[in-house]
Amino acid sequence: MDLDQQKLQEILNTDILNLVGLENASVAERDEFLKKASETILSEVSQRIEQELSPDKSEEFRKLFDGDASGEERNIFLQKNVPNLDKLFAEATLQFKVAAFQMSREENQ
Repeated sequence: MDLDQQKLQEILNTDILNLVGLENASVAERDEFLKKASETILSEVSQRIEQELSPDKSEEFRKLFDGDASGEERNIFLQKNVPNLDKLFAEATLQFKVAAFQMSREENQ
């Protein structure tokens, strides 16, 4: 399914639970979906960050995020080395929302 810019903007602006028809689901179902969505988006962003970093910085990134570094240490690294972090999150979120939207439409056909 090809989506035009207007449809992509609509998807981006629509609550993910509404997009996939979970707006009236139980709290447990919504929480489970949102947990999986967050994990998927974070995984995608992590992969994109590693692709953009030099090998040395990529190794440093893995050590910080796989280890017990503080949130402050992680934030400093990201601010210094990943200036487009907001864009990476927005792209990964849109990608997830489009895929979820398409899957929900296919299931309802």
